[in-house]
Parts: sequence; structure tokens; C-alpha cells
Amino acid sequence: VYDQIGIVRGQIIIVNNPELGRTPASGQYIVFQRTDCRRCLIGLRADAEGRYTAFLGAGRYRIICEDPERPGTDLIRKGQVREVMVLPPPNVVELNVELEVRMGP
Repeated sequence: VYDQIGIVRGQIIIVNNPELGRTPASGQYIVFQRTDCRRCLIGLRADAEGRYTAFLGAGRYRIICEDPERPGTDLIRKGQVREVMVLPPPNVVELNVELEVRMGP
């Protein structure tokens, strides 16, 4: 099975932090959901610099990032790639995820 595990890595960035502007999303939690399996979920947290590495089975995944204080509120920037195709080794997908802080109700 090891030859079917691909790597997705990159940085999660908040593009409009009210105090800092564009900044790494330190500790941000995101989810990769396999598109052909609603219950196939992989969650991870970014490190202090907003960097992450995901080891995923080959296939297509949806990227999900919601505001923990307002469930159902999507944080992914409009126009951001929201799906990624993970291929077996030696392929590595580099994917930076940009988030937007949503103000108001």
C-alpha cells in the first residue's frame, strides 16, 4: 500500500488578517475529503509557519476549511483551488491554501 500514498504539501495563508494583512495561518485546521467517499476525511493542523504535509491515498480530494467559531462559514478564498488530485509516488503536489477572514454575522 505504501506505493499508493501521495504527498500534498504547502502553506496555509490568511490573505486579509485585520491586524497583520497577509500572514501564515499558524495552527489552522483543514480537512481533505475524498470526493468519492463522504466519510473519508483527513484533518490536519498547520505548523507555526502555516506549513502542512498530508499523506493521502491516491485519488481526488476536496479541501475544506471552516471558521471554528462559526460552523458552516467557509474560509477558503474565492478563486482558490478547492480540489486536488493526489498521485502515487514519486509525485508530490505543492498546494498553498489561501483563506479570507469573514467579518460580520
